Amino acid sequence: MEGKKDLNAAQRVSVDREYLESTLKEEDKRELRREGMLLLQKYENDIQDVQDTQKEMIKLSELMNQFSTKVYEQDMMTSQSKLKHYYFTYVIKVLDDAVASFDFLHEGNKNLNQAAEYAKSTGVLWSAYFITLGVILLMLDYLN
Repeated sequence: MEGKKDLNAAQRVSVDREYLESTLKEEDKRELRREGMLLLQKYENDIQDVQDTQKEMIKLSELMNQFSTKVYEQDMMTSQSKLKHYYFTYVIKVLDDAVASFDFLHEGNKNLNQAAEYAKSTGVLWSAYFITLGVILLMLDYLN
């Protein structure tokens, strides 16, 4: 069915062309041909411009793809760098805590030694106090 429509359209264009050619003067025909050539040249230039634009768009798309890839790579490198930074920060914190624990251990040992010295001196003092009280009580009991 479409083939018949195309054929009818082609026949109509042929008939219209023959009618126009027979009714137009030679000068009008030349003018129409010249205008047709100008239009054809303009459309060919426009088509060339569109093709050039398409090529530029393809190049731009490729550049955007490369840019996107580079941004992704840099993001991955930054993420890895951040992970390393966090890891090293954690290790340094653990080392600082270990040094602080070592310092606290030495401080604790010092406090224990002082407590032992205090206990010794206090024990001797209490012992002397109770012995003295015992002797006083014995003397008071003896005197009574």
